[in-house]
Amino acid sequence: MTEYPGQPGHPNYIKVPTALLYDKANKPIAFGWEAENKRATNPQGFTKRFKLGIAPKNMREKIAQYPTPPGITQIQCISDYLSMLKDFALDTVLRTDVRIDKSDPVKARETVNRKTQWVITVPAIWTEEGKSEMRAAANRAGMTASGLFPRASPLPLQIALEPEAAALRISREDDFQDLMKDGDTFEILDIGGGTTDIVNHRVKKLPDGSYDLQEVIKGAGALVGGSFIDDVFLEVAETKIPNLSQFSKDNVAVHQKFMDNWDAAKRGFVGNERFVVVELPAALKQFWFSQCEEEFLTQDREADDLELSLTLIEMKEIFEEALENIVRCALAQRDKSHTVTGVLPRVLALVGGLSESSYIQNELTAQLRPHFELVFTPPKPGGAVVFGATAYGLGQTLELRPPTAIILPGRKAPPKIDQRIMRKTYAINSIHGLVVWVKAEQPVPANYVLEFPAEPETEHQDELIFEIYSSEDPNFKQAAPGQKADLEFHLALPLAPGQDRFVNVKVCFGGTHITIEAVNLLTNEVYPKYELKFLDK
Repeated sequence: MTEYPGQPGHPNYIKVPTALLYDKANKPIAFGWEAENKRATNPQGFTKRFKLGIAPKNMREKIAQYPTPPGITQIQCISDYLSMLKDFALDTVLRTDVRIDKSDPVKARETVNRKTQWVITVPAIWTEEGKSEMRAAANRAGMTASGLFPRASPLPLQIALEPEAAALRISREDDFQDLMKDGDTFEILDIGGGTTDIVNHRVKKLPDGSYDLQEVIKGAGALVGGSFIDDVFLEVAETKIPNLSQFSKDNVAVHQKFMDNWDAAKRGFVGNERFVVVELPAALKQFWFSQCEEEFLTQDREADDLELSLTLIEMKEIFEEALENIVRCALAQRDKSHTVTGVLPRVLALVGGLSESSYIQNELTAQLRPHFELVFTPPKPGGAVVFGATAYGLGQTLELRPPTAIILPGRKAPPKIDQRIMRKTYAINSIHGLVVWVKAEQPVPANYVLEFPAEPETEHQDELIFEIYSSEDPNFKQAAPGQKADLEFHLALPLAPGQDRFVNVKVCFGGTHITIEAVNLLTNEVYPKYELKFLDK
């Protein structure tokens, strides 16, 4: 999708702001640009940047939190936002896909739901807790089938790291394919609105001429992105326009137009201009004139003559701190990759919304080019994560059709993250004791499925409890007395007590995650799934 409600000045932009507007009864009524455009109708009901509320706890104190409406949590905002985005996406498919029989609207929507694979991307620095919160919010938004949403998509929700999704997109570039050889490593620098994320992968050439991507080290990043540059800009603007922050709070629609104009100037800034002019809305011109009327009259200037002019030095200072942090993170991750693999990454790819800024591209290329053979930005870098997530969903996702799992038919699989090398032996408990799925220093192939039977121990038990244990011993077969599980998770059993509740448990290993589900052996009913990231990177 490239068109969203209320999208003036941003034609064919593949992403939409994380913003939400509630009415006075705390019902969500608009998202994205439309929420920003209409927030003057209920200023207390507007909120944005709430996705950053599930950032790692040690980073949250560094974030300038935007208040949520009274009585509404950030998690609820995320859920409401996903719900509105989901409905808009489904409506768009129904409206534009001519292959869908629309004679029965209800049946048509159910058809789209059944065939929809949802993929949510999250920053690489998010913890497992944050990803679990995002998954819970998506479930509450009705993205996957459940008791509350029986007609939602039966396909398992996929959580993909944003820079890993971008890696799939980058790997299709001709420059990348021509340069990279078997065993080479590369780095993805994903610079978004609130975070910068970095991942490193190794290229593995296959006998048929295709190739796979293998993650080298754990992804890293920092809380630095376009929104933080915007905050610095507002600080500079406040030194020129007295009481600007108060005016912005009282005139949210005018403020949004002002920030739209700044966004255009920010993206167009190259770095050799003597001055950069940010166009001011008429109401802001009048306010500025009223604040400094005596000064402007002595200069023989009228309100209509006013413009916000930033010198080249001021513009560079606005970007400076963010650039320094991004470069520092990129080089630190490069050094870690070198330590682990013994080879330096050859290619650095710039993706994410902020990488569409000409100045960001030029500065990062100039500062990082001495450390990489190639630094490049693909076409539409702001959409690289979205394009990669689409490939991820179509090519790497298993469609679970009880009682078997099959790869989606008719799709040419893209380059994939094919395996993980575990540093420990991992095992999961079953009615037959521990089941080992991988031994230390051995790979786990992507899309490998481990199956074993399970059953509740008591008549009234309404869930299955599983534990994952690890050991550095390759021959690990039994947990030591008192050994604590690395992870415990629960699978609900929504069946009436007294019924035969033998189930078949499947553990499906994807490129970046593990999906665990239980299937009733009598009815083939698939119980709610549980997904987690690989425990060891």
